[in-house]
Amino acid sequence: MASKVALIDRQSSKVLLFLMTVVFVFFPAAGLVCMCFVFLVLAMKPGNNKLVFLWVVFNFIFLYMYTLTKGVGGDWAWYYEDYLAWSFTSLSSYFEHPEHSVKVYEPLFHVFSYAISIVTNSNPYIFLCSIFFAIYVFYIAAFYTIISRFGLHRFLIIVLLFYICYAGITFTISLHLVRQYVAASFVFSSLFLYLLGRRRLSIGIAVLAILLHNSALVVFSLCAIAFLVGKYPIKIRFSAMAFSGAFLALVLSYLANEISGFSNAYIDDGSVGWLVYLQDISLLVAALYMYAKSRGLMSNDLNAFSLYFLSVSVGYLFFIALLSEIPLYFLRFYFYIEFIRGCLMAVILAGSYLRYGVGVTFLIGWLVVFLSIFIFNFRLVNAPFDYGGGFLEHIFGSIVWWIDSNVYGVGF
Repeated sequence: MASKVALIDRQSSKVLLFLMTVVFVFFPAAGLVCMCFVFLVLAMKPGNNKLVFLWVVFNFIFLYMYTLTKGVGGDWAWYYEDYLAWSFTSLSSYFEHPEHSVKVYEPLFHVFSYAISIVTNSNPYIFLCSIFFAIYVFYIAAFYTIISRFGLHRFLIIVLLFYICYAGITFTISLHLVRQYVAASFVFSSLFLYLLGRRRLSIGIAVLAILLHNSALVVFSLCAIAFLVGKYPIKIRFSAMAFSGAFLALVLSYLANEISGFSNAYIDDGSVGWLVYLQDISLLVAALYMYAKSRGLMSNDLNAFSLYFLSVSVGYLFFIALLSEIPLYFLRFYFYIEFIRGCLMAVILAGSYLRYGVGVTFLIGWLVVFLSIFIFNFRLVNAPFDYGGGFLEHIFGSIVWWIDSNVYGVGF
């Protein structure tokens, strides 16, 4: 009897493996998404973090495939055309060309683009993959390194990474404001490494971030103040950060007004709307509340992480609020919040886990997952860039649909 049961199990496994192979071959995105949800469900049981790694791999493949369907437009068109042109343009002549208006104190991205283009003969897939790696993989690797020290359940770790990928970082803008997104990834990776005690590596990455986009220097200034006031009580710390954020905003406003016409410059990326504001305000309020309820239960590392990024968030709230009268500055600096969202969500989930236990926190975790998908799709369909459809269209797209939707050529 036992042998018959074992035979049936083996046959069932073979049938399941065959069906999954068919799904992956003919509906690749659906297969990837199914596996991501399978790993998420399995992660609810105790165990090591191998499932986290597998989830990250399958998820990144899906998101990378998604980038291949984005039409070439906006800032990305400029970066992409320059990348293709490196084969017949020297680096020195590029910086000297008056039409390019490239700042010599922000050279890093262009040098990186030049090097990749020369080595790969301007292969667009490697360029896309390199940018995707710099924005998502680099930041998430640093984020995972620090949160894995807090003793969180692996299900919550995957939920946090899920939130970052689909609702934290704005996918539709990451291939538009390319330099700024890479710089922002480096900024917060640098902060994570600093908190982990990797000071020299942290400073090195911070320098790279500033050479990518000079706005990183302003963000680093505020983050440095958060370290300096870290020895004071919470009320003094938050008050100091609020004042510092407001002061930095006033300085930038003054500089903008000194540049003729720049204070009225406007750019519409179709990405900062009511849902974004609601999400960010709710995140900060919920994180402050959960920290107040659970800080006595937190380890020293988790407490230091939570209090630091809450302080940065309070300062940045005042900073961004006072920049609202300068649309271009407001938009450019608002996107650094995208890399703070994951930190605030970590405070919420960790605080809930310590305060209310596994059951309630798992329920909140699944709510975060489905909310992330809703936000991701909402921003896709409302973005000014063409991706050939929303979230569901991509999931159920056949292999033929994916090849036809690939704007960079046949096959991937």
